[in-house]
Amino acid sequence: MKTFVYKCYDENRIKSSGTIIAKNKKDATRILENKYLKVISLKEKRTFIKLEKKVFKNYKTLYIFASEWASLIESGLSVIETLDILEMNRKEKEIKVIRKIKNSITSGFSISESLEKTSEFPSFFISMVKIGEATGTLPLQLETAADYYKKEHKMRKKLTELFAYPVTVLIFSLIVLYVIMTLVIPVFYELYQSMSFKLPASTEFIFETSFFLKDFGIYILLFILLLFTAIGLFIKTEKGKNLKNDFLYKFPITKNIFVSRFCMYLAILSESGYTIYDSLENIQNSMKNDKSKSIVKHILSEIKKGATLPKALEKISVFDKTSLHLIFTGCESGRLPYFLKLVTERKEEEFSKRMLFYKTILQPSILVFCGILTAFILLSVWLPMINIFNGL
Repeated sequence: MKTFVYKCYDENRIKSSGTIIAKNKKDATRILENKYLKVISLKEKRTFIKLEKKVFKNYKTLYIFASEWASLIESGLSVIETLDILEMNRKEKEIKVIRKIKNSITSGFSISESLEKTSEFPSFFISMVKIGEATGTLPLQLETAADYYKKEHKMRKKLTELFAYPVTVLIFSLIVLYVIMTLVIPVFYELYQSMSFKLPASTEFIFETSFFLKDFGIYILLFILLLFTAIGLFIKTEKGKNLKNDFLYKFPITKNIFVSRFCMYLAILSESGYTIYDSLENIQNSMKNDKSKSIVKHILSEIKKGATLPKALEKISVFDKTSLHLIFTGCESGRLPYFLKLVTERKEEEFSKRMLFYKTILQPSILVFCGILTAFILLSVWLPMINIFNGL
């Protein structure tokens, strides 16, 4: 949910202003109009850094919660009883959210409405619960949501694992090299100073670098920390997010993730009885970054103009020809969910292969780079000593 700042006037032309919490601008306008207020201006309230974080924000928490809830409902317990059990062995923040859901249900609201009121759950999760309530298949829809979030969690985990090991090795190696350059190398410099012979160029370079790091190393470290902090803070701003997303979408792996996620969403919602247009609206609301939202918005715009789904997807230049052909076949045969799942499976397989390839290349490359750098430093320092021994 987002906070919007509004300026309005009522039927008596009396102006008022304030803030309102809503899912999006459209919902905020509808809420104000229902209060017989005419909107003059409505803007989303921006904050430099979002301090509040959702309890059910990560995919692991969501898939565990959905899976456990599905099992409990399927066992024949009432919804309130299942929520009582779900409260056990959970963090305090999660317990507060579950209690809010219970209180809302006992007040007469539906399960999906109660989830929406907490502002904690993604719109896709709420949509699946809504479908489950309407069709009497709540455990099945919760299991579907659990499977989806489990796949998302695994995908993110693979991305984290790809960079975690190389980054750790690189940082550790740089720390070791810094210690060698600032503590060990100066000892050799003092030793060679007491001897009257010309040092090789590589050795001179290592000594000069050592002095530089000893004098300015702390300032370089502070500069790097400040730079990364500034970049991190900038990325949290609206402009920073947009630049980051535009940059990421230049890589094939990001497009693959989007296509996989989009097709999985659309397959699940289409299979559950949603129309293509309603499914796309739901997907747009569920997307977390503005770049993904704008892509789905463009697809919706093309469909509004009368384009078929494959034609609309073709115009956004994100889907490859094979995926478009499979989706076209699905539309023509009336088996769209099946073919969307085929696209998802294909993209997940591509993703796994790319991750394995990058992991195979990246990790040894970091080790080789650090090894060569260390060898160069040690050889440069020991070379004069070897020359001395050879001259004896």
